Amino acid sequence: MDSQTYFESREKAIRERRMEEQQYLSKEFERRGITADVKEYLGTWQRELEIGDGIPVVAGMDLVLGFHGYFLNDSLFDAATDSASWIYFQYGKPDQVIRGLEIGVSNMRIGGKKEIWLTSDLAFGERGSGKGIVPPNTPVRFEIELLDPEKVIKQRSISHD
Repeated sequence: MDSQTYFESREKAIRERRMEEQQYLSKEFERRGITADVKEYLGTWQRELEIGDGIPVVAGMDLVLGFHGYFLNDSLFDAATDSASWIYFQYGKPDQVIRGLEIGVSNMRIGGKKEIWLTSDLAFGERGSGKGIVPPNTPVRFEIELLDPEKVIKQRSISHD
C-alpha cells in the first residue's frame, strides 16, 4: 500500500468513527434529557453552564482552564481544580491542549463554564492520553471553567508570600 492510499484509508476510518460516535452522543443527550441545551460547534457539542462576565477569548490570549474530565459513563478520569493543576496555555498556539478543549474555549468569555462532549478525534485520538488513562478512540466529556488569569496571578502571588 502506498502512502497516499494509507492516509486516505486512515482518514476514511476516522470520519466513519466520528459519525458513529456522533450518533452515540445524540442518543446520550436524549437519555440525559438535555438535547435542546446542547449545541454543535465545530465538531464538539457544548452546553453553557454559566456565561462568563469577562472579556471574550481572542487569539494569543493567555488562558487558565479548570476542568473535570469524564468518560461517557460519568466516571472521572482527570481534574484540574486548583492552581497547581489548572491548565495554563496561550489560545491559538498549537499543541498545548487537545483540539476539543481549544474549540471549547473559543466561544467563551472569562469566567464562563460549560460542558463539552468530544469525539475521540478531538479528544485523545488513536493514541489515547499520554498517561494511558484514556484509551485510544474514546469519546469524552469535560466540564470546563475559564478562569480569570489576572485573578489567578494575584492569588498565586498572595499564597507564595
